[in-house]
Amino acid sequence: MSTKPEGGVVRHEIALINGVHTKISYAVPHEDNERVCIVVIPGNPGSIEFYDIFIESLFKESGGKIPVYGVGHAGHCQLEEAGYFTCGKRKSPEQENSPDILHLEDQIAHKLSFIAYHIPKECKVILIGHSAGAYITLQMMKRYHDKDKFLKGILLFPAIEHIMESPSGRLWWVVCFYLQWPFLFMTFFFSLMPAVFKKWSIGWWMHLNKQSSHESTVNATHAFLNYRAMENMLRIGRDLGTIKDIDMQSVSDNIDKLIFYYGARDPWVPRSCYEKMKKLFPDGDINICNDDIQHAFVLNGSEQIAKKVWEWLDKEFTVV
Repeated sequence: MSTKPEGGVVRHEIALINGVHTKISYAVPHEDNERVCIVVIPGNPGSIEFYDIFIESLFKESGGKIPVYGVGHAGHCQLEEAGYFTCGKRKSPEQENSPDILHLEDQIAHKLSFIAYHIPKECKVILIGHSAGAYITLQMMKRYHDKDKFLKGILLFPAIEHIMESPSGRLWWVVCFYLQWPFLFMTFFFSLMPAVFKKWSIGWWMHLNKQSSHESTVNATHAFLNYRAMENMLRIGRDLGTIKDIDMQSVSDNIDKLIFYYGARDPWVPRSCYEKMKKLFPDGDINICNDDIQHAFVLNGSEQIAKKVWEWLDKEFTVV
């Protein structure tokens, strides 16, 4: 890594991945550790700054020894700068070639490209996927050419089956398919407001709803509240509607590497999904969260989830 954050403070760089400038959040040790790293795959929306507190908390839980990288979804935030991410050893240069609309399949290819081009070949990876990011994680473990690359896949509140049949999914289906244009129009109108007003409005709304108004959360919300990012978020929303049954091959082939963490009262992933998974894979590491942590844990439960994740990893690995 070209620059080192002090004491686990998350830094940001812009990477060119599959021709798309992408924001990366990261916390890395002062001394290079190319043996193992953690890569966080966000849900939808995929503005990675939502995960900054989680990334920093997880880095601190590791004792500041394990690099943690968060890879934003392509096209999910407005970037005002371009840069060059130097985490790993790049195989070949990329040219900027950003399509207007990016599908779920594009996001999977985007994350696979990050692993292939930006993580050193000898470095093993622990994947952490949240919500729709859990589906992307499963597909990465299924498709990547080097099956030994991934040591673990941790699926947090995993949206991996019948997503649009959940209570929140049915509402989201209406937004994605029937209210798309009013939604985009309101976003476009809001994006024309001065940045100070927009950030104040976001902070006020979060405070009103008793959510975290941390600077990174406000910045993440501000970054994706523009027409193009919102259109890409809705595109993934529509693509998620095509996911029906669990990808049994992905789960079966990697069950010894997977850790599932379901919510007890999750409107996106009902408890019945947890019960079904327990029946299908009785020997799998399938857990349920009985704490009062919502599906969008990055808004109010990042530290608690980071602590839980490290409890699992600390049992599995001896890290130096």
